[in-house]
Amino acid sequence: MLKRLGVLLMIFRVVMYVTLLLPVVAAAGLLEEGFEASYSVSRNAMDIGLSERQLTRDGQGALVYSSRTYAQGLLALLAGDVITERSVITERNGQLQPLRYSYERRGGRKDRRYQLQFDWRARTLHSDFDGRSQRLALDGPTHDLLSFQLRLMRALQRGQSSLTLQIARKAKLESYQLRVTGTESIDTALGRFTAVRVEQQSGPRSGKDFRFTFWCVAELGYLPVRIRREEQGGEVYLSELRKLQRTGTAAVALRTTADVYTVAGAD
Repeated sequence: MLKRLGVLLMIFRVVMYVTLLLPVVAAAGLLEEGFEASYSVSRNAMDIGLSERQLTRDGQGALVYSSRTYAQGLLALLAGDVITERSVITERNGQLQPLRYSYERRGGRKDRRYQLQFDWRARTLHSDFDGRSQRLALDGPTHDLLSFQLRLMRALQRGQSSLTLQIARKAKLESYQLRVTGTESIDTALGRFTAVRVEQQSGPRSGKDFRFTFWCVAELGYLPVRIRREEQGGEVYLSELRKLQRTGTAAVALRTTADVYTVAGAD
């Protein structure tokens, strides 16, 4: 009898362990299997549009992180701006390294585009901004505005509480110092989560145009559920996660109607 009770207790413990661990394991592989995410975007507390992001792999196995941001509703009739970004990223020695980045803004008063090419062998960054080409030296970890967010996720997964790197933007390099400054309970369309707050610190060469704050959730592989960007003129842009779906074989869809995980592709 005691032996049988012991076996039942062991089974109960295993089931509870798997039940508690499943959401974390399922979402922690977002960087490995890819995902699609949708964020609502507001400016100074007024809804202005939607940002759709997708992480996939190309034929050579490199990560491709893309973003498309556009206005919605009445604002779309007044300002039909569409911003498209794309970053191609490889992994070397356990670290993410961007290879190419493109930015294009169309539909507004003035179209704008620029491209970045990262030559890690020559330690050179090639920038093409508004038709002007420039070369900059790659000195230390350097990312674009998309790939550095994946780098932040990877750093938090590894238990790092701070991250220092350079961000290539347009035709210049800026030093970003990111640091975990606390935790907060965040209500999202996917439910309530305890999020790690990561703030961009001031530095001698830090970006002057805007400053980031991220709220990242461990259960989602530290994907940001909220991104705050405060610009120099005082405008505040807020992106908040609305939908998330893993695009691997065993995709995990987090539905906005309830705080539940549904494992697709599993019997």
